[in-house]
Amino acid sequence: MIRRQGRPTIVAPPAEYRRLVQRATGMFDQFARRGHQLRTTIRDLSPAPPPPGGRDFLGTDDTIRIERVRLVDGDPLSYVRTWLPAERVPDLRAEHLTDASLHRLLTRNYDLRPMRGRRQVHAVAADELLADALDVATGGPLLLLEGGTTDQHDRPLEWFSAWHRADRVVFDIDVSESMETLRLDSAEAGHPADEGARADHGDDVAGDHGGEPGGDTVDLERARRLLAELTRILG
Repeated sequence: MIRRQGRPTIVAPPAEYRRLVQRATGMFDQFARRGHQLRTTIRDLSPAPPPPGGRDFLGTDDTIRIERVRLVDGDPLSYVRTWLPAERVPDLRAEHLTDASLHRLLTRNYDLRPMRGRRQVHAVAADELLADALDVATGGPLLLLEGGTTDQHDRPLEWFSAWHRADRVVFDIDVSESMETLRLDSAEAGHPADEGARADHGDDVAGDHGGEPGGDTVDLERARRLLAELTRILG
C-alpha cells in the first residue's frame, strides 16, 4: 500500500519482473544486472535421474538434482529443478549455491560455461509443493520454462524445469529488425510442411531478407505472428 499525507491510501500494484527467455544466462545474472536483490534457498541437492526429456538431452541417468527457490527483492518468484551430469560437477554441495548463481559457479569452479540451448514455455497449475514454495494458491497459474543447455564445447551441461509466478514474472522475447530469418522446426511451430512451398522449386524462402536458400527458414513476418500467438497464450 502507498500512503501519502492528506491523500487516501491506495493499493500499489505488485512488482513485475521481466526475464529474457532467449538468453543462456540464468535468472540470477539477468536480475542482478538490473539492481534487484536476489536470494536462493536450496531445498535439495542429491543424486536423482532426470525426467525423460532430460535423459535424452544429457545422455545419462547419473545426474545430480538441485531444487531451489529463487527470491527477488524478497518475493519468491521461481522454483527451479536442475539436473547436472554427476561426473562433470564433482564435490558440488548445497552451500556452494545458497544466494549464488549456478552458472557463475559452473564457470568459476568447473570451467563449464553455459552457452546455448532450446527453451519451452508451458502454462501449468501449481501443485501443493509449488504453491507452498511460491506463496500462491494450489491450482493457481504458473509459467513453466524448461529445456537444456550446452557448454562452450557444445556438450550437454544441464536440464532444468523452472516454475515462475504468472502474476509477477513476464517473459520477454527480443525480436529485432536485424533478425532477417529464423530457423524453426516446422512441425513444432505448427506450420504444415508444405507452407512456403517455394523451397520445393529451389527459391529462397527468405526472399529479399538475405537468408540462406532452402532449409526450414521462416521470414520475419511469420516470426512476428508466432510472437503474437505466444503473447496471446501467456496473456
